[in-house]
This record gives sequence, C-alpha cells and structure tokens, in this order.
Amino acid sequence: MAGSDLYVGGAFDAAGGVPAGSLAKWNGAEWLAVGAAGVAYPGFQSSIGALAISGSDLYVGGAFIQAGGINASRIARWDGQNWSAMGSGTDSDVYTIAVAKREVFIGGNFTRAGGQSIRSLARWVGEQWWPVGSGITGVSTIVSALATNETGLFVGGNFPQTGDKPANSFGRWSLTNELPLIRITAPSNGSVFAADQPVVVSADAASPNGSVTRVEFYAETNLLGIATNAPYTFAWSNAPPDSHLLSAKVIDDTGVNQTSTAVPITVNPPPTGPIIAQQPVSQTSSNGAVVVISVQAAGQGTLSYQWLKDSIPIPNETNASLTLTDTQLGDSARYTVAITDSIGTTTSAPAVVSILQPV
Repeated sequence: MAGSDLYVGGAFDAAGGVPAGSLAKWNGAEWLAVGAAGVAYPGFQSSIGALAISGSDLYVGGAFIQAGGINASRIARWDGQNWSAMGSGTDSDVYTIAVAKREVFIGGNFTRAGGQSIRSLARWVGEQWWPVGSGITGVSTIVSALATNETGLFVGGNFPQTGDKPANSFGRWSLTNELPLIRITAPSNGSVFAADQPVVVSADAASPNGSVTRVEFYAETNLLGIATNAPYTFAWSNAPPDSHLLSAKVIDDTGVNQTSTAVPITVNPPPTGPIIAQQPVSQTSSNGAVVVISVQAAGQGTLSYQWLKDSIPIPNETNASLTLTDTQLGDSARYTVAITDSIGTTTSAPAVVSILQPV
C-alpha cells in the first residue's frame, strides 16, 4: 500500500482488462497500469515477486529485464512518474526486498549485483550495489525473505552461513553503528606498472549513515592523496620501484571510517641499458704478445661499443672485442667498454692488463 493505492505484482499481462505487464495499481475504484508498460522479459513470461515502498519510491523485484521500456535487470524503481534502473541489476531473480533508512536490501538466487560478485543478498547504498558484510556463503544459496525493524535486518532462505558464522538458513544484520563502504575499483590485483607510469587509483565509496566526506588513498601506511568528491580517484606519480599494497579509507559525515581491502601492485625499476653477460677478463702477458679482451652483452636493438683505456676512449675500437698487438709496457692499463642500446649505456667492469718486462 502507498496511501490509498494498492500495488500488486505477479505473472500477468492485464488487470481488470488493463494491460499491466506483471504490475498494477488499484486506486480504490479501478485498476491502472504502472508506467507505460510495467515490466517485461522479452521472449519469456515476466513476473514480479517482491514490492517495497519508501516515501514516493516503489521498488520492484522479480524475473524481468525491462521496466517501462528501459533496461532494468530484475530490480527497478518507480518514483511515481518514471522508471529507473538500479545500476546493472542482478544476474538472476530477486525474490524479496526490504527498505531500511537509506538502504534497499534485496534477496534472491543471484550471484552478481551491479557487476560485483555478491551472492543472494545485496544492498543499494549511494546508487551502487554492495555486499552485506561478508555475505551469504554456501552452495546454491537463496534468500527468500527479508524484514527490518529499527535495529536489524532479518534474513531467511536456504543457506548454511552468514559470513563465517553458522546460520541454518536464518540470520540477522545489525543496522546500528553501520560503517561506511569502500572498495578499490582500479588498479586490479597484481597490476604491473612501468617506473615512469602514473598509478591511477580509483574507489567506490558510500555510507548508510549519510554522505561521504572524503576518501584517503594509501600505499602501505603512506598517505598518497585525498579525494572529496566522486568519482574518487588519485594519480600517484613517481611511485618507487617495488611491490606495494594500495588501500583506500572512507570517512563519512558522522566521522566513522572504514578501510578497503588492500590491492597488491608492482612498480618495475626503470630500464638500465644493456645487460653484460660476460665481463672483460684481466690478463698478464709479456712484451710483444697479443692480448685480446672481449665482452658479451644483450640489449634492446643494435648494440654499439666503445673501448676505453684508463677511462679515455680508444679511437676506432668499437667492436665487442679489443685486440692489442705487440704489447709494450705502455699497454699496461685498466680497460673498460661502454655498450649502448636503444635504452641506455652500460659500462663494463675494468679488465686490468699487465705487461711484464724482461729482466
């Protein structure tokens, strides 16, 4: 009932001869359709299994994918003038609805609500779908009945547990001292970023107590930034190379806060140029001998080489090996090679050449 109006849902196409699309209103004198076309499930018989009224809003749940001609998957809202979808709805039927304060609770046999993995019981807060605590757990769970009073939501159906507690198909969720809601939507678990790539962190946030004051973003315990308006997002620049745990904290206008589940990411170190697989080797030789020093390296694209003697480039010595012929005392030195690819330059460890003199 809403005032003197009686709303009726079920599996029917007309009420009192008026096309109704599974939903009709009796005003005390005649049957009327609700909106232009009620609800529909093209190719199948639509049905409505749950109705709830809060103020001027009528919430409708059941087996349908359209309401008033708009896409609305199993759950929709009628404000007295227009139909509206509630996010992307659920992936299977809604059996029961309950309204408490600023929250709309739904139960059914669904496994997803609003694109989130939420089984059988969900709540609509801040124009988004959220789980109720740690949710209903078990196999083939169903929530078929919901009821509320000032302090609690009562849940009935077919399920062995609520969260990690045995429930035997009945549970209660406290509506007092509720916490605000927060979840990181990006990046996803295990995301990998380049060293110079900003890490954009985004979150959904809402509160059954009122409005969200701010969302704080963290890496480990370090505050990265604050967002005060939706969409809640922050771009973390110059993130140090390492593994990080990202989290977000929501604070509502009552001062209550909650922190999200942490999301692990990795920031890779910057590229360092060629990798030397085999360093030049120090050698001791005698006057007039031939000494060959070589290096093995890998990198991006074509490699170029420049040999150096005591840190001074040797003209025209630009191959992977350096050959010294007819060595003399003046060839005794520290030899290195600078190797360059498309990313950068790497300098080898020194190879010490010692030329022994005759006694």
